[in-house]
Amino acid sequence: MAGVADRHTEKDLGFDLHATRGRDQRCVEVKGVWRSAASEGIRLSGQEIAKAGLLADDYWLYVVDSCSDGRGSLFHAWQNPAAVFADAAQDVAVVRIPGSALSAAKEAVST
Repeated sequence: MAGVADRHTEKDLGFDLHATRGRDQRCVEVKGVWRSAASEGIRLSGQEIAKAGLLADDYWLYVVDSCSDGRGSLFHAWQNPAAVFADAAQDVAVVRIPGSALSAAKEAVST
């Protein structure tokens, strides 16, 4: 059985959407950027990055670009962002991933 549950109001959970298909799951954190993700970057809370580390490949980060026009578009989606952005993360309550790191990681999986 497959389904997607909106879990964004459950703040202690560390992700926005929980998708399941059979035994597989995808825990998705969605970050919207007003203008350009490549220049503005995003911020992940300590809870989000901790949950990403625990769930590893079951955790996905989706970054939506250009939300200012009301339409937005998917900049990119990363599986296991705790591993992908380990060098960008620091021991702080909120992890800021610079736009340059988002662009570099997008290019790394596109090639």
